Amino acid sequence: MDRGPEITSVPFLAPASRAGEGAAQAGGGARTVLVVEDDGLMRSLLARTLSALGVEAVLAANGREALALGPDELGRVALVLLDFKLPEMNAPAVFSELRRRRPGIPVVAMSGYGHCEGAFDPGSQPPIGYLAKPFRRDALAAVVREALLGAPGRGR
Repeated sequence: MDRGPEITSVPFLAPASRAGEGAAQAGGGARTVLVVEDDGLMRSLLARTLSALGVEAVLAANGREALALGPDELGRVALVLLDFKLPEMNAPAVFSELRRRRPGIPVVAMSGYGHCEGAFDPGSQPPIGYLAKPFRRDALAAVVREALLGAPGRGR
């Protein structure tokens, strides 16, 4: 029985040095990251890491689960972490559908198979970044901060 995406909720907390700026940019509300990752261990690790960063995570094991989010849930998503190699539905198809439903939604592609830049439709806005697996927690934190706060990231 398909239960749909798992949800882990923690309010977004801006880094202390940027707390005022973060609250202004975040509108004082929670920030949500949609994690689309088929590997259960990696999905769980990403959820724990995002929680430690003070970010709400919505977890999807594949593209179909990610696309099962309703308009309100998807409207809360501030960033998508999208695994490149997914079962059932490939990442470029998921990416295109997410962008159709939410134009401009920030997406970071993750891959353990090297760079995947050329796999996305060249006629559309590309993902805002790429994380090569395995990646360090500080690389993930930098990408999340950059996407949510506009702070420059490092270690991509």
